[in-house]
Amino acid sequence: MHLNTANTAFSNTLSGAGVINTAAAVTLSGTNTFAGTHNINANGILTVATAANLGTASINLQTLSSQLVFNGTSSAISNTLTGVLGSIVQVTNAADMSLSGSNNGFLGQYDINGGSTLTVGATSNLGSSASVNLASATDTLALSNFTGIFANTVTGTAGKLNILNNSDVTLNSTYGVAS
Repeated sequence: MHLNTANTAFSNTLSGAGVINTAAAVTLSGTNTFAGTHNINANGILTVATAANLGTASINLQTLSSQLVFNGTSSAISNTLTGVLGSIVQVTNAADMSLSGSNNGFLGQYDINGGSTLTVGATSNLGSSASVNLASATDTLALSNFTGIFANTVTGTAGKLNILNNSDVTLNSTYGVAS
């Protein structure tokens, strides 16, 4: 299936397996059980508000212009994310969400903005080579029940890195967040 029409809101139910290719700005709003691979191609921007919008699909951000947007999401996302260096996962619009999947194949950047919080329990939830940008003082990356070395690069003009819930973390990277 190809979702290539710009600014499309897609509320139909997606089910089954296979491949979906997105090369435009598309918003999924239906409750989906799709279990295949969702490729976000050149100029593709896939926006979701809940985990149910993704089903259990693996999400692959294939190019520098590929984006996955979690818009106001307040749920746990267990989908596997992969992506090339330069691809973006945006957490925005007061989202308060967590990633629990193994995302070691994601090499891009998490852009946390709009008063949002992203919580992870392990480096693999972000991807060991992924970076995080905290856009403002109201944006937070939370390490919860995290044990081990956190070596992802965190940048931004403000924002918070919170260490919570019995975490035992060794910080070992570059933190460009202004204090």
